[in-house]
Amino acid sequence: MKTKNFNIAFNSSSIRKGNLTGIGYYAYYLSRELEKIKEIEMLYFNERMWDKKLIINEKSKYSTIKSFVRDNVPYAYDVYRLLVQKRFEKVAHKNLDLYHEPNFMIYPTSLPSIATIHDCSWIEHPELHPATRVKAMNKYMKFTLENADHIIVDAKFTKKMITKLSGYPPKKIDVIPLGVDDLFMPYSRAYTKDFLDSLGLKFKSYFLLVGTLEPRKNLVSALKAYISLPLKIKKNFKLVIVGGKGWLNDEFDSLSNSIINNGDLLITGYLSLKGIREIYAGAKIFIFPSKYEGFGLPVLEAMKSGVPVISSNSSSLPEVCNDAALQFDPLDIDGIASCIKKIVNDPFLEKKLISLGHENTKKFSWQKTAIKTVETYHKVLNIK
Repeated sequence: MKTKNFNIAFNSSSIRKGNLTGIGYYAYYLSRELEKIKEIEMLYFNERMWDKKLIINEKSKYSTIKSFVRDNVPYAYDVYRLLVQKRFEKVAHKNLDLYHEPNFMIYPTSLPSIATIHDCSWIEHPELHPATRVKAMNKYMKFTLENADHIIVDAKFTKKMITKLSGYPPKKIDVIPLGVDDLFMPYSRAYTKDFLDSLGLKFKSYFLLVGTLEPRKNLVSALKAYISLPLKIKKNFKLVIVGGKGWLNDEFDSLSNSIINNGDLLITGYLSLKGIREIYAGAKIFIFPSKYEGFGLPVLEAMKSGVPVISSNSSSLPEVCNDAALQFDPLDIDGIASCIKKIVNDPFLEKKLISLGHENTKKFSWQKTAIKTVETYHKVLNIK
């Protein structure tokens, strides 16, 4: 790599303490690795200000209200985005070489710009998103696709879909897989005991799901599969869901309430990163039933935690699983239940999947993600 320093404007607004979603994870871990590369000088924008140090926003106590206003009040998102854009424009042209937007939609700028587009779900499956979100994505993604100098995607599947759906030149799209934090590991029963005790859980006595409670994550299918399991299995293994409230949860609420009343289901809400690592490590099986994913980072986190994985075979997930998981059609309730029963009843299969998962995670690291990202920076800035 060339050693001449260059300055990157990086939007860190998606990184929020206590509320770190998939895009927030990407922005956080990528920026941390980029900071280690000597030729890179980072300048962070977090909706309110610019700073040379990464500022992690506190979770707002008004976040639920803000989400409601954004999704239900006409033009609320447009007004908010315009206000943020004005703050962005004040600094974005000063002594900076490149703007990287890790969260889909670039702001107008005279700088060369790169957008990371994590999926095309709002186009392919608009029914999986609130109507206001789809409208905003269509509007601002049109601008992004017309003005971004280059695009980064997490998986080959997304590159294929962007090219097919928008006509954006494939040569200007780089596939850069995500990494997985080395702090995910097979923590022991003793190490996780205090945390699991605080939740009323026992080591290797629950099935785990991680994801926002919204239609795209398809948690309803997992609930139905769990309900259909033999009583003996449900008696020995609870179902645990880690994730915050999303939208359109009526069917989920109806099903989950009955299981919660039986003592078979625990919904934790968001957890700290330390808590997430420990709850992964304590799980018997990790279930990922998503209908659509741009990547599917939780699959790798579970594998690195020493947990056998069963996963949907939709969108990009086969690329991430790499035959190290049992896979199913996300709408096949019997298929999900069958995968669970196979692992519970076959210790040799369980050990095989844990071993395959461990080997699979070696292909993914945030350091590799950062190095590949800098190669894209070079490409856009014409640095040889």
